[in-house]
Amino acid sequence: MIGTLGLLIATLIDADHYRTRWRVIYGSTPIVIAIVYFQGAAIRGSKRWLDLGFFRFQPSEFGKVLFVLALAGFLAERSRRLHEVRTTLTALGLASIPIFLVFLQPDFGTALVYCAAVGAVLFVAGTPWTHIAAVAAGVVALAVLVLGALPAAGLPVLKDYQQ
Repeated sequence: MIGTLGLLIATLIDADHYRTRWRVIYGSTPIVIAIVYFQGAAIRGSKRWLDLGFFRFQPSEFGKVLFVLALAGFLAERSRRLHEVRTTLTALGLASIPIFLVFLQPDFGTALVYCAAVGAVLFVAGTPWTHIAAVAAGVVALAVLVLGALPAAGLPVLKDYQQ
């Protein structure tokens, strides 16, 4: 519900606003998600919610919309350099910070949504297929490592309920 409301509000704002202010949007997203670690109450072993007294919300849900807008703004600013590997790697580096923070909450499902959003934004922006294929291969390798190799070696990364 909140994600839908955020998306509706986001569509009412001029797109140039996001393109020119993507740094502020991006910077605020990991900061608000990180605040959960210091102010959020632990519920069933995870910290995901901020309680403002009159309103409780999950910053990672608002972050989904802001994350996509910031990443799209970054790629729009570099539209003439989308074919450069550096642009794709920078986008992935920017994306990794909020994804990692959400993963640590632990909220594996929302972290996967963020990952899918990165792929979608890269695709819609016009990132070359070779870059997208390399990213996909990296994701598969990481999944094999997290879901197979590390648990087999006695180093489980995910909790039982996350698997």
